[in-house]
Amino acid sequence: MPSEPGHRLLDSFKLRLALLSAGIFAIATLLSFSYLYRGLATALEDRMDDSLRTEQKEFADIYRSGGLDALRKEVAFEQEANGKDEVFMRVFDAKGVDLASSDLSFWGAAPFTPGLTHEAPSDDPILKTVHVERDGSDARCIRALLAPGLYVSMGYTLRENAALLARFRSQFMNVLAVMLGLCALGAWFVAKRAMSGVEAVTHTAAQIAAGDLDSRVHLHGHGYEIEHLAETFNKMLDRIAVLVAEIRQISENIAHELRSPITRIRGNAEVTLMSCKSLEEFQELTGSVIEECDGLLALVNTMLDISELEGGVAKIIREPVDITDLVRGTCELFQPAAEDAGIQLTVNVESKVRTQGDGRMLGQVLVNLLDNAMKYTPRGGAILVSVARLPDDVLIAVKDTGIGIPPEDLPHIFDRFYRGSNSLSKPGTGLGLGLAKAVVNAHGGRIEVTSTADQGTRCSVWLRADS
Repeated sequence: MPSEPGHRLLDSFKLRLALLSAGIFAIATLLSFSYLYRGLATALEDRMDDSLRTEQKEFADIYRSGGLDALRKEVAFEQEANGKDEVFMRVFDAKGVDLASSDLSFWGAAPFTPGLTHEAPSDDPILKTVHVERDGSDARCIRALLAPGLYVSMGYTLRENAALLARFRSQFMNVLAVMLGLCALGAWFVAKRAMSGVEAVTHTAAQIAAGDLDSRVHLHGHGYEIEHLAETFNKMLDRIAVLVAEIRQISENIAHELRSPITRIRGNAEVTLMSCKSLEEFQELTGSVIEECDGLLALVNTMLDISELEGGVAKIIREPVDITDLVRGTCELFQPAAEDAGIQLTVNVESKVRTQGDGRMLGQVLVNLLDNAMKYTPRGGAILVSVARLPDDVLIAVKDTGIGIPPEDLPHIFDRFYRGSNSLSKPGTGLGLGLAKAVVNAHGGRIEVTSTADQGTRCSVWLRADS
């Protein structure tokens, strides 16, 4: 559409920021000008008032020393010196009769404005600004008492003051126009500079959206906030890259783990269809298929459980769990299998050690740890399960005298589907320890595994103790 460029310009944050900055500058400048203008006008008025008070005192001194004749000479002198359109003077008595006066033809009714005549109720000096109809200017006037029953009313035009203020306004408007233009350009430059970092982030995001997951934002000299945004954005991208890599790895692992049982199911079905004819053989095939399907369902359910726990969406029942009873009950389930395998299973627990959590999930953690210990401990070995109450935590430890874990495998044992060199010949999916870690983390605890090759492994779980 033709109007789109205009809309994009109006929607530009840089333009808005520049206009906002220029607007704020203009408002601040106008306020400053108003303050200065008012101060200048007040100063000019105060200077004029001081002059009028001084002139009134001089008139009083002249009257005391020379009487009305001296006042008339002074009025004539002032008119001659300043001009009849610059100053007016009236000396009148209590009845309003003029005793001495300058030429008032230019001033019209200004010298007779209420408050400047003898009708004023007070003999205190009165200062007032009056309007001169003839030329539309203003004049500053004073009415004061010279002597008992004798008053003076005088005023000076404010045309010079008005001209000075007009020049001040004109010059200010010129300066404001220049400063406003410079401010707008400066604000545009600053906004463009500031938004260049955001544009770099946007450009990188567009590249990533197009499929380039290796793109990163590189910014220097753009200010802490923009650089912090770029750094956070890059960290997010690194995290996304890790998650994508994990998803790819998990997808490959799931495909690998599913391919074997599906291949077995299909192979058994083909063999049965081709060579078997009795009902018993078909029933045996059905049982084999069910067993393989159960394994697949267990694999999928475990994956879902880990994903929900790591994503924080799993529903965990928070209730008091007696760790002592949980460990003893779980070990009792494994005791017959340990006796058959020639492994000594020992339990060393303190009484009434509790935590807050989901008993079923915590029981699954113990089952996974004990299953691994049984799997990798040879006949004649031993497994010790202990529970200890620490000041703030509960420590559950499963220690065996098995074959141990190679040092190169230890950093990866909690990874999904990871199977170390010692576990390749053992049954399993590589999800047991990953599920255990996810459950423990969801309960606010931590899990740690230490191992020495050919000497054994120790799995330690810390959970918050229930007071």
